[in-house]
Amino acid sequence: MTPTVSASGLSLHYGGTRALDDVSLRLTGGVTGLLGPNGAGKTTLLRVLATALPADRGAFTVLGHDPGTTRGRQEVRRRLGYLPQTPGLHPDFTAFEFVDYVAILKEMTDRTARHREVRRVLGEVGLADVRGNGSASCPAGCGNASPWEPPWSAIRDSWCWTNPPSGWTRNSACASGS
Repeated sequence: MTPTVSASGLSLHYGGTRALDDVSLRLTGGVTGLLGPNGAGKTTLLRVLATALPADRGAFTVLGHDPGTTRGRQEVRRRLGYLPQTPGLHPDFTAFEFVDYVAILKEMTDRTARHREVRRVLGEVGLADVRGNGSASCPAGCGNASPWEPPWSAIRDSWCWTNPPSGWTRNSACASGS
């Protein structure tokens, strides 16, 4: 089976701190969890694999593309949805506008088709009723909880690694729109 992610010898230092030390892995389809104590390098590894942070050395591929090349990095970014541990949701974005923005980043250029897909995604995860709310006015906790739900990764032909905060629970008001 062709690996989804393949890495060999990934290393990264922050000053004198070794964040990744010769990491090699091969991932195929399915779900993979990264477990380890704070400071073990889990988030750093995800940032490197998402092309948000360059490794000091080593090589890797994501979905068969080499992010070490401009073309490869572009192809990975077209297919990858990465949500950081602490997302910076703009308080003036509505749920619709945010998912629409993600769809634009995914190069969905046909506005009518894109908006139809955004409405479908928001409806599928129970956020159609709050799609016009900004994250600041969304029901309690929604601005923090909703990014971990499928609308942020459900745009067709995309996939997502997430790094949810510990102790996170879904706020039921978000799903119901009440």
